[in-house]
Amino acid sequence: TSQSGAVLHDILHVSERRNPLVQFKLFSVPVQGNTAGPIIAKGIATADADPDVDLIIVGRGGGSMEDLWCFNDRAVVEAIYTANTPVISAVGHETDYTLCDYVADARGATPSHAAEMAVLPLTTLQDQLTEKEEYLHEYIRYTLQQKRTDLTLLFNRRLGIPALQFLHKQKSHLQELSQTLTNITKERCNTEKHSLALLAQQLESLNPLQMMVKGFAKVEHNNEPITSVSQLQANDDIRVTLADGYVTATVKEAHKDGRITKKL
Repeated sequence: TSQSGAVLHDILHVSERRNPLVQFKLFSVPVQGNTAGPIIAKGIATADADPDVDLIIVGRGGGSMEDLWCFNDRAVVEAIYTANTPVISAVGHETDYTLCDYVADARGATPSHAAEMAVLPLTTLQDQLTEKEEYLHEYIRYTLQQKRTDLTLLFNRRLGIPALQFLHKQKSHLQELSQTLTNITKERCNTEKHSLALLAQQLESLNPLQMMVKGFAKVEHNNEPITSVSQLQANDDIRVTLADGYVTATVKEAHKDGRITKKL
C-alpha cells in the first residue's frame, strides 16, 4: 500500500490494539494510475521473497472503479496467485471488488478488517498458554493415577517378597518421573511467564505517554507529526499533545540551532 494513505494507519492501529508484539514491513507502492499495476506486482513479489514476511496484505482505501482499476491489472493478479506467502486482499470498501479478491487467500472487507484477520489478539495467545499449562497438570495427574492403578493390579497378581521388592522399585522410579515432569512443567511455565513479563516491560518502555509524563510533547500539523521546523510556516495551526491533554497554537516564529529561520 501507499505510505501516505489512511490504509497504513488503520492497519497499524488495529494491530497495535490486538497484539502490539506483531511487526510490519511496508512495501510502499502507488495505489492508482495506469502505471501502478506493475509496481504493485513487483512489491508483492518482493514481499513474497522476504523470509521475514509471514503474511502479505495488499490494500488501499475506497474510491471509484477507475481509482481501483490497477488492482485488476494482470501483473498484480498473477503476482498474488503465484505467491507462496498467504495474501489478504483489502482493496476498497466492503462493496468494492477487484480481481485481486478472487485470487487472494482471503479478502478483507476493509483494511481494518484485514488487520483483524491477520493479527491474533495477545490475550488469545495468553489464554492458549494457560490452557496448555492446565492440560499438562491434568495429564500428569492422570498419568500418575494410571500408574498407581497399574501398580495395585500388579501387586494383587504377584504376592510375596519378590512382588513387594518389584513394587517398591517401580514406585521409586515413578516418583522420580513424577518429580522430573513436575520440575520441567514448572520451569517451562516460569520461563514463559518471565518472557511475558519482559515483553510487558518492553511495551511499557515504548509507550509514548511515558515520554510525555517526563515533559516531552507531540506536535502535529494537519494530523501529521512534526519532526523539524522546516515542516512549518508562519501562521500554521499546530496541536501540542501533553500527558494530560492537548493545546492548539499558531506558529509565530521558528528557531533552528539558535537561529530564527522563520518569522511572522
